[in-house]
Amino acid sequence: MGDYKNEYTGSHLLAIGINNYADPNFFPLGDAEKDAKALAEVLGGEPYGFSVTMLLGRAATKSAILTALSGLRSTKPDDRVIFYFAGHGYRLTDEFEHEVGYLGCSDTNPLDPYEGLEFEEVIKIRRWVKAKHIAFILDACFSGKSLGLTRAAVPQATAEEYMQRRSWQVLTAGGDEVVSDAQSMTGVLVQALSKGIPDESGPLTLSHVGQYVRDTVAARQKRLQIPVCQYLEGSSNGDMVLFIPPEVRAIDLLPRRLSRALTNEDAEIRYLAIAEAERLLADSSLADIVQKVLDDLLVNDDDREVRRRAKEALHVTVLSPAPPRVEAVPKHEPSPVPSASKQQTGLLLDASDILAILPRPFEWCEIPAGQVALEGSAGTFEVQPLWMAMYPITYAQFQVFVDAEDGFRNPRWWEELAADADHKKNPGNQYQKVDIHPRETVSWWDAIAFCQWLNARLGLPPIPADLTTQTLAGYLGIRLPAEWEWQWAAQGPDGREYPYGNTFDPNKSNTGELGIGKTTPVGTFSEGASPYGVLDMSGNVWEWCLNEYNPASLTRLTGGSARVVRGGAWYYGQYDARCSSRDRYNPDGRLDFSGFRVCVS
Repeated sequence: MGDYKNEYTGSHLLAIGINNYADPNFFPLGDAEKDAKALAEVLGGEPYGFSVTMLLGRAATKSAILTALSGLRSTKPDDRVIFYFAGHGYRLTDEFEHEVGYLGCSDTNPLDPYEGLEFEEVIKIRRWVKAKHIAFILDACFSGKSLGLTRAAVPQATAEEYMQRRSWQVLTAGGDEVVSDAQSMTGVLVQALSKGIPDESGPLTLSHVGQYVRDTVAARQKRLQIPVCQYLEGSSNGDMVLFIPPEVRAIDLLPRRLSRALTNEDAEIRYLAIAEAERLLADSSLADIVQKVLDDLLVNDDDREVRRRAKEALHVTVLSPAPPRVEAVPKHEPSPVPSASKQQTGLLLDASDILAILPRPFEWCEIPAGQVALEGSAGTFEVQPLWMAMYPITYAQFQVFVDAEDGFRNPRWWEELAADADHKKNPGNQYQKVDIHPRETVSWWDAIAFCQWLNARLGLPPIPADLTTQTLAGYLGIRLPAEWEWQWAAQGPDGREYPYGNTFDPNKSNTGELGIGKTTPVGTFSEGASPYGVLDMSGNVWEWCLNEYNPASLTRLTGGSARVVRGGAWYYGQYDARCSSRDRYNPDGRLDFSGFRVCVS
C-alpha cells in the first residue's frame, strides 16, 4: 500500500503573520497576525494537537523564517507539517521574462530580488524534511499561480490509505489575483476546522477543507478571488488527515438535544426524553436507530423506572408508517390533538416535555383571564386564560433549532411567511453568545419558524396562517403572545406601570439606566417579576408579539406589516420598559436588542 504507517507520530505548525512592514512599499494589513493566531489556536487545541511555532510582526524576518524552516528537518517520517503564511505576496520578473513569486518578510525590500523569500525557497523544504505530509497554506496575494507546480487532487481513499502515502499540498488564497484582507481565506479555514464542513462526515482531510474553502470564498467574493488547493509534483496520492471522528454510536445519530437528554445523569430527564424517542419510532428513517437506543436503555440503564419506560416505548404499536420523506431533512408528522379542556392541554405541554427538547431554564406561569386597554387608541381586548413562559427563549434553546437536522433551514417552518430565501437560510448572528442569555438578533419570522418547529417536535398542530383574535384561544399549540396577553401577564389587574410596581427601579431590570450595555442572563432580576411570576418583562430585550402594530387586532402570519415589540431592552430607558409601552419593527428585523418568549392557550 505505501511506505508509511496509518497514523501520525507528530504534528507541527509554523504560523507566520505580518501586519506592518518596515518598507513603505508594503501597505499595512489589518488581520494577518490575528489570522495566524486564530489558526494556531485551533490547530494547537483538540482534536488536532499540533505543536505550534509562531512568528508575528517584526519578528518574522527572512532570517527568522528560514531558521524556523530549517528546524523542521528534525521531523520524523510519520509526522505531518503545516507551513502557514499571512502577509504580502508579490512577483518580480527576471531577465528571462520569468515571473518569480515571493513572500514579503517583515524586513523585505520588494524591489531587491535577494531580500524577499521566494516561494520556491519555502516549498523546497519537502526535499529535506522527512515528514510524509507537508502542507503550505499561503494567505497572500499572487500565491497560487507563481508556484507553477500544482497538479490535480488525488482520488478518494480511506484515511488509512491517505496516511500511508506521501503528500505535498498547497492551499493558497488565490491564483494570480489580489486577495481580500478584510474577508480572509483564513477566516473560512478556521471556521471549517472549528465547526466542521456542512454535509461532510467521516475523516476530515486537507483536500476536503481546501475544496470547501475554495467554494465558499469564491462565492463570497463573486469569483473575483478563487483559492487554489492542489498538490506539488512528487506527491504519492496521499492526503493530510486532519481529524478522524470517533466511532459513531446509535444514540449519536439522533437529534443532538435528544441524545444529550437520553444520556443525562439525571434519571428523570432520561425518563422524560423517552417520550420524544417514542414519537420518532414512527419516522422510517430513524426507527431502527431509536429501537437500538431504547434496547440499550432497557438492558443497561441503572434506573428501574427508565428501564420500564424504555420497555413500554418498545412495545408501542405504530399503526401506520410515516409517509415517505420528500425533503432532505426529517419531517415529523404531528400527532392528532383532541379537543380538550385547558387542564388536558396543560398536561400536553408540561414544561418537562419541552425540556426533553430544549435546555433549561423553562417554566410556565399560569395567567388568568382579564381585559387590557392598549396604549393610545389601539383598542381594548379580552384575555383568555393562558400559560406564559417565565423567561425569554435563550440563545442555547434557539440554537437547538438552528443546529437540528429538521430545524431552521427546513422549508416547512417557513410556509406562509414572506421572508426571502436568504433570510430562511441564514440565521442572525447572536451578539451575546452565552447559553442562558436571551436569544437576540432574531426576527419575527425566525420566532414564528421556531414555534412551528417546536410544535412539530411536541406533536402539536402548526400555527394557522389565518389565526384571528376569535380563534386565538382555541389554538392549542405554542406561539408568540398577542400584545394584550403580554401586557396582562406583565401588569396584572392593577394596571401597574412596571411589572414590579408603579415606581421605576433601575435595579430591578436591565435597562439603559443601569448601564450594563448588553443583555444579561434570563432571570437575573428576580425582584422584577410580574404579579404572575413572569421574569424579564421589563428591559433586557424587546419581545416580539404575534400581532401587527396597526391594526393591533390582526394576528395573521402572512404579509410583511410591522409587528409589535414589548418590554424595552438593555439599550433603552425606563419609558420603553413600562408594561403598556408599544413599539414596532418590520418582521425581518434582526436587532441585538430584540428577542421573544412563547405562550400557550
